[in-house]
Amino acid sequence: YIYNLLVRYGFSLRLRDVNFAFKLVHRRVLDHVELKSEGSFIDVELLARANRLGFHTVQFGVDYFPRSRGVSTLSSGSVIVKILREMRWLSRELRTIERLPDDERRPPAAQ
Repeated sequence: YIYNLLVRYGFSLRLRDVNFAFKLVHRRVLDHVELKSEGSFIDVELLARANRLGFHTVQFGVDYFPRSRGVSTLSSGSVIVKILREMRWLSRELRTIERLPDDERRPPAAQ
């Protein structure tokens, strides 16, 4: 909960669960985003960079089942420290990124 709250306010991402595993991404977004994070923070980086460039995110509800095996690594101290460092780094980096012009964000016209 706290992680999603930090992401929501730190990166202006109005998403319920930024680390939910399933994401469907237009190729246009991937053509303009270079990911540098490793591990759990890569989801935030993808969404924050896309948002900063002016791409829109759509979220919809899916059935979610609690973990039946294993343990989340997000609660480990070393992972939390790494994520906080990456948050600080990304927030600085995002300031240098400018919004793309509308024509670079729109899908090409059908032929």
